[in-house]
Amino acid sequence: MAVSGTAINRRENAPLAVWHTERGINCFELFPDGTHIASGSSEGTISVWDATNGILVAGPTEPRGHSIHAIGVSHSNKLIVAGYEDGTISVWDATNGLPVLGPLHGHFDSVLTVAFTPDNTRIVSGSRDRTICIWDAFTGIRITDPLEGHTDSIHSIAVSPNGRYIVSGSADRSIRIWDSIKGTLLSSLLGKHTGPVWSVKFSPDGARIASGADDNTVLLWNVSDGQFTSLHSVFQGHTEGVVSVDFSSDSKQIVSGSYDCTIRIWDVTEGGLISGPFERPVIGFQSVGFSPCGAWFFSGSSDGTVCLWDSSRKTVDEVPRGHISSVESVHFSPDGTRVASGSEDHTICVWDVYKGTLAAGPFRGHTAGVISVAFSPDGTRIVSSAYDRTICIWDATDGKLLIDPCLAHQAWVTEVKFSPNGLFVVSCSDDGTICVWDAAKGTPVVGPFQRHTGGIFSVGYSPDGTRIVSGGSDGTICISDSTTGELLHGPYQGHSDWISSVSFSPNGKLIVSGAGGKDRTVCIWDAYNAELVCGPLHGHNGGVLAVSFSPDGKSNCFQL
Repeated sequence: MAVSGTAINRRENAPLAVWHTERGINCFELFPDGTHIASGSSEGTISVWDATNGILVAGPTEPRGHSIHAIGVSHSNKLIVAGYEDGTISVWDATNGLPVLGPLHGHFDSVLTVAFTPDNTRIVSGSRDRTICIWDAFTGIRITDPLEGHTDSIHSIAVSPNGRYIVSGSADRSIRIWDSIKGTLLSSLLGKHTGPVWSVKFSPDGARIASGADDNTVLLWNVSDGQFTSLHSVFQGHTEGVVSVDFSSDSKQIVSGSYDCTIRIWDVTEGGLISGPFERPVIGFQSVGFSPCGAWFFSGSSDGTVCLWDSSRKTVDEVPRGHISSVESVHFSPDGTRVASGSEDHTICVWDVYKGTLAAGPFRGHTAGVISVAFSPDGTRIVSSAYDRTICIWDATDGKLLIDPCLAHQAWVTEVKFSPNGLFVVSCSDDGTICVWDAAKGTPVVGPFQRHTGGIFSVGYSPDGTRIVSGGSDGTICISDSTTGELLHGPYQGHSDWISSVSFSPNGKLIVSGAGGKDRTVCIWDAYNAELVCGPLHGHNGGVLAVSFSPDGKSNCFQL
């Protein structure tokens, strides 16, 4: 999924940047040079994003069929290692997203943490199977026997700056230091944390180890020659578990991110809070990390949002995000200056395209996730449909509900569109019916009428408003009269699975369709005789979710 937005706000106390990557992100890692951020997804893909503007520069990689739980970047910034839920490890080229090594087999359960050694010659992995493995980064051969000693899942590992030592943090509440060459246990701290240890990190000077745990604390330890020598500091302030810690490049500061949705910066020397709490509503942090210069740090959240923060600021006033859950539908205003979005959080938002800011909303009226949104032809209204089986019409400027929620169908309403003259709205549903509504009164004027043998996922008007095209789960396309509901053409048959999206060409002579499931193709049809003009077009590795003609009708846009 492409980056959905960039918000640069230069007001005092604002984040340097806020941008959104993909849904289903499990892990983030900042490149050592601070230029890019790698992400691993629940679909098993890796993406690389420009850290300054959120633009996707590599990937998503080919899915491996298993969720990624851990990701690491080599110190050369050229390789990415990923740990998967099936216990395997793979290495990818960070510049082009191509596979380099793997999958490597050695763990018997999910890999939860991975890291490169500073010289990039070895990879270290920790797993839910309670072991640590060390791998040759060039051949993929396991160098030592699995390191055993933890009695529960290993959630974090880090390698010392000289590459000689490995520190590990576990759900067994312990922290351990290992010899990275011999694979032997050197030192252990048992029971110092009262909850699972989620994150451990060596300081760049190698003199200290920071640990963050579910007991809401960050502990700082003095270390020497692979041994814990003393407890340096206890940092308290978070109200929920600390999931990620990192040192600044000069080893003088620690940044911590927590389930309490805050980030704090701590003074290593004095032991106190320097900056923060930096707050984000609702969604907690998965990962935090300092930039090499220390002037800023990044945070990655489970909703796929990345923020860059000024580390010198004490508070942060984030650009409003609007939604607090995944976005299911988007639609441009006719003049192209705004975008409407509908979300699983039951709301609709309107965004300024050029500023990247929230222009209106969130609009609240649905009682379930919003599936479809569309602007009226004049851009003054927005129609929405939801899993609650209703349709709403809103004032696009202030979010006033113009038509009370209409109970439209017997199942969730999958798509809604305004007619070209803005007087009517067409809706389709998973119950297999289509209905035409008076956009001013909210009353049905045609239908509901049955057109397909299964659910209908997409519907739209012809440019002159006289015809309605629909695509169904039965793999067929139909064209109906918009004033009577009478079948004019079809069913068009050419897809082997459910139709996800249909659209007329600007001149009304052609129809483009995209299919999901195992079909994954695009077809172009004659709108008057049901003949296949072009296709099926193959190329996507997954289901096609949206199709549309360009404004001049000469090309098509397909969304996976």
